[in-house]
Amino acid sequence: MPPDKFPAQIRLTQDKFSNWAGSITVAWVYIAHPNSANDIVALANWAQKEKYKLRPLGKSLGWSPLVVSSSQDCTCVIAISSDKLNSIELLEPDLGRNAVKVGTGATMNELLGFLEKNELGIKNAPACGYATVGGVLTGGGHGAAMSKTTDRKSTRLNSSHIT
Repeated sequence: MPPDKFPAQIRLTQDKFSNWAGSITVAWVYIAHPNSANDIVALANWAQKEKYKLRPLGKSLGWSPLVVSSSQDCTCVIAISSDKLNSIELLEPDLGRNAVKVGTGATMNELLGFLEKNELGIKNAPACGYATVGGVLTGGGHGAAMSKTTDRKSTRLNSSHIT
């Protein structure tokens, strides 16, 4: 049964939650599936009025209890799925700008594939392409990049953060 006065335009499911390592498991939690930023605003306004807590939900690749903890009562928690917030678009390509707009739910693999199709790229990326862009940015995702030097025989590996 959905919570009272839940925004009708937002799909709501109830499911078991577990992070990738299995260290956090909850029998059930409400999961909202917004389609747009406007849906998130409506959800935030509803949650404030109804005294619900909102938590971000990506691919659940972390160990920390950012969504829920195993001991938490989840009756007043709504996890916000980013699964529908995965758009990627080139911004003003005819003006020569090398910029993209990326939804937080897009995975790094989706972003990298899009960039490659448009002959663009980024200096480095996390090894786990399954991670969402939102998760990488908020969780301090990091990767490795090859540093170009003038001496082709001298290439070193650098670690860097995507921020």
